[in-house]
Amino acid sequence: MDFLGLIFYEKEILFILPKGKALKGGSLPFLDIYLPFRGISRHHFNLYFEDERWFIEDAGSKNGIFINGKKIKKEPLNYNDIINLSFINIKFFKKEIDEYFSLNLPKIEEKEFFNIKNKRTDTYEIREDNESLYFLPNLNFPKDIVLGKSPSMYEPYRKLSLTVEGDDSVLLIGETGTGKEVFAKTIHNSRGKGEFVPINCTAIPKELFEAEFFGMERGAATGVTEKEGKIFFANNGTLFLDEIDSMPFELQGKLLRVLEEKKFCRVGSVKERNVSFKLVSAIKKEPEILIKDGKLRDDLYHRISQSQINLPKLKERKEDLDLFINFFILKFCKKEKKEINGISEKFIKKLKEYEYEGNIRELENIISEAVKNCQPKGILDEGNLPQKVKDFEKINFLKINDEILKDGFDYHKFMDETARRIIEEALKINKGNISKTANFLKISRKGLQKIISRLKIKV
Repeated sequence: MDFLGLIFYEKEILFILPKGKALKGGSLPFLDIYLPFRGISRHHFNLYFEDERWFIEDAGSKNGIFINGKKIKKEPLNYNDIINLSFINIKFFKKEIDEYFSLNLPKIEEKEFFNIKNKRTDTYEIREDNESLYFLPNLNFPKDIVLGKSPSMYEPYRKLSLTVEGDDSVLLIGETGTGKEVFAKTIHNSRGKGEFVPINCTAIPKELFEAEFFGMERGAATGVTEKEGKIFFANNGTLFLDEIDSMPFELQGKLLRVLEEKKFCRVGSVKERNVSFKLVSAIKKEPEILIKDGKLRDDLYHRISQSQINLPKLKERKEDLDLFINFFILKFCKKEKKEINGISEKFIKKLKEYEYEGNIRELENIISEAVKNCQPKGILDEGNLPQKVKDFEKINFLKINDEILKDGFDYHKFMDETARRIIEEALKINKGNISKTANFLKISRKGLQKIISRLKIKV
């Protein structure tokens, strides 16, 4: 497999070159090889494969192209050539793809991945769809993550890159499985300071929270020994408070004091200890709702949200679904040490139709189960999927258009007809079973029966 590689901020950026495909490179984000550097023209060069060789061609760039110090217009590339573009150097070389993936998946081509190897971490793999690459040189992502190319992620990544420097607190807002902890780890890794200390605020009993968080002084209670709290281990590092709205309300006030004064006391002690950390918090719901419901202090919210990043649902990242599917198949084939010989269209179709309430995490779990269910050297097909995915069918809702909204539109009649069609479709999917249909529609069985009776729906 042929690569272009460059070094930037101690990172080796590797672009895979798929043979037989013409590629464009430059500073425009939608080009195949995205190089957002000073001196790189918007469309700087072309790469193409001809007569079993790669050629590079100047696309009318301002600063030109040099190979091993010699200016060229069009030139064949030899392995280990150094391509000089403005102030950056790119090396053309060959490397076996097995060094990155040792899998044989005919439906998932090698060209669908590019790799970034960070000198401080393990290699991680990200698919590249010949569209915008997220080149974020100040970010150090955890391994085994997918960046994606969905426009809905542009703003979160932009904000993420701005949160690394300084000690401003960061608030991540997103549903379960949208990648909040990945963002928190990325902030920590990119800072390169201290320990990453995660706390799932829902997992600690209320009566133990203060001791777990602040630590315990010897003799604070009968038989109690000295114990350091999570906050101590986060000193000079990163403290990640997942579902911070589950932290006991009275302790939220104590956390606010720690953030403002950078001091804390262990339970049973009056001795103040200095502490400094980067705080990253996460919530699932909008903060205004949590504040209104008495789950989150208003003053604490303003202190923990000096930077705020909203993470989109998986259904808002449709452009990334193929990417995630391919990535997780590769990941779990590698984990299970299992070789598969293909992927059926029905398998992909079912995965694309399913609605992931658990977002990326649910998709990952579904594919993990499917790979486990697949026979070695078999075909991943619909039968390998969990039952809930196999049984899932989308309901086609009525479309509202200008014709429907003309004068004389009867709102109640329209809503009744919409409910009728949805329930009839749901009954068909669930073979007339009332309980299953109610569960499918997420309403009570009694409530469904009332609607069926009122609308005179035949069961």
